[in-house]
Amino acid sequence: MPVDPHPAIWSPVLSPKQLEVFNLNTRYNLVSGPRLSGKTIAVAKKVVRHTWETDRARVAVFAKTIKNAKVGPWDDLLRCIEEWIEAGVESEFGHVFEYTVEPKIDGATRMHYLRIRNYYGTESEITLHSLDYDGDVNAKVFGTRFSMFWFSELQHFKDPAVFDASIQQLRMMHLPYEQHMWIADTNPPEDGPNHFAFQKWFKDRLDIDNPDPEFQSFRRDLSLVEISVEENPFLDPRQLASLKATYRHDPEGYDRFVRGIWTFSAGHGDKHFSSIFRPSVHVLGEAVGNDPTQWTYLNPDPDCVELITGWDLGLVNHSAHILQKRMNEDGRYCYDVLDDLVTVKEDCTIEEFTLAFIEKMDRMEKILGRKVQWRHWSDDSAFRQRSRLMNMDDYDALLVEQISGGRIRFWSASKAKTNGGVRKRVAEIRKLLIENRIAISAHCKPTIEMFKHLRRGAKELDFVLRGDPHKHPFDSLSYAIVMEQLGDLEMGPQQPVIGERLISVEF
Repeated sequence: MPVDPHPAIWSPVLSPKQLEVFNLNTRYNLVSGPRLSGKTIAVAKKVVRHTWETDRARVAVFAKTIKNAKVGPWDDLLRCIEEWIEAGVESEFGHVFEYTVEPKIDGATRMHYLRIRNYYGTESEITLHSLDYDGDVNAKVFGTRFSMFWFSELQHFKDPAVFDASIQQLRMMHLPYEQHMWIADTNPPEDGPNHFAFQKWFKDRLDIDNPDPEFQSFRRDLSLVEISVEENPFLDPRQLASLKATYRHDPEGYDRFVRGIWTFSAGHGDKHFSSIFRPSVHVLGEAVGNDPTQWTYLNPDPDCVELITGWDLGLVNHSAHILQKRMNEDGRYCYDVLDDLVTVKEDCTIEEFTLAFIEKMDRMEKILGRKVQWRHWSDDSAFRQRSRLMNMDDYDALLVEQISGGRIRFWSASKAKTNGGVRKRVAEIRKLLIENRIAISAHCKPTIEMFKHLRRGAKELDFVLRGDPHKHPFDSLSYAIVMEQLGDLEMGPQQPVIGERLISVEF
């Protein structure tokens, strides 16, 4: 039996908080909450309602990448549309909610889109857009007209131009002002109250004393719905327990992703790892004082047959790591950082750096008492960049191979430097830290300093602060780890080995 679309008679399955989102009628709306709170589904169902109740609605859904959107908000949206179709929603004019164009990709523009038969019998359209770089928003939306914008996971959009530019395109000529809407869902961003959304929805929205009448008109158009994870009745308690366990050692992550709090960090807000890096857990061995003979080190397992290196060579700055990959008792991949070599703003040639690193390789094999297999990862710049070494025109990769007598032959880590690669590498290292699946030898001081101090950049293209000297050890370490994970080459369960390691090497 057809049902009337009015929510007093029929609405999709909603929690009380989701119903609040479903009934929003203000122009600029933010739905904020932790993970698993149901906020994205709430917004998706609001978008479907807009396409049904608005004559010739035109909706733009924005996400950071199409790839993520297809398994996130776009997929959620399609599931919500199916709910309406299965309900047989029909208007008083006899128009049934249905696809007029099922989800497809435009052959010319490669844009994902769909069209819906709406309440009035006309077509409403929803299109999917990516915005890899916030600064491109003007080029993306200028000259367009939409009745609704949905920005999914607003915490990933840092530039206020994302809001300022898009709201100007809420201007469908046949629709009144009140039938346009901008809406976003968000986790509390890593920059907390410094994010532009905080100013608008947590400050401007409450500023009733501002004497400017135009500001007051704008303020009244703002609505905020905050949803806690406890307000999601559809959540399996085991999922909530898993979420809490994931962030149990990450106070800031717990505030953002479990409690849904917009908060300034306690000295960690501009740093990638400092809030979750715990030297008492992640650093093994001891390197106190200036006498290396008194230090203890994180050593390769006695049964180790393979070691991995990661390289980041530059014109001036160089960094390289030696790692052991092993599997813990839970069958999960772990990484032991056994040694590092980092030169920043030093007059060090590729030849000098390579020879020094070979000494470290020799020490590893001396500890084991035998040769091992080595796999060396480097980004593609080593295959394009020419060395500063006098009278040498070879590319860095070939030069390193020649200097090492063929012992070091780079494998390309190009897949670790794809679009958004820095963000993904940071996320992967954070995950390893949170899950205690990375250990660092106490004498690897440049690496330890990197974990304490690597800073965030201000913009999407500078996810790591441009010019941060700690970026070089981050790059060499993360190239190796990410590429190994992509390769999925693992051995059996092993434990980290601590021991003395002052072993002379004769050449």
